[in-house]
Amino acid sequence: MFSCCTKKTTAVPPSPSAVLGLELHCEGCARKIKKNARKIPGVEKVTTNVAANQMTIFGPAANDVDVLELSVGVRPENIVTIISAPCRGEEPSTAPARI
Repeated sequence: MFSCCTKKTTAVPPSPSAVLGLELHCEGCARKIKKNARKIPGVEKVTTNVAANQMTIFGPAANDVDVLELSVGVRPENIVTIISAPCRGEEPSTAPARI
């Protein structure tokens, strides 16, 4: 194959993501919360799943879940829980997982 016909692609590392759980009553609630989340510096993308009551935030801001947890709720009574988040610099465990 000719070198002019092959594309060189560089792998882009995935953005960190954090999955938050919160009560999403409807798509309107999800839109409001997504709008608030996009205002947080370092947020690149926001997705919501109304059926699962989850929101996923992509970008460098996902590393600071404490700020996300406080900033995302539209109302004070909105309880936000962290479902999954990037590691905070801890070394991965070398111990075998217990089953």
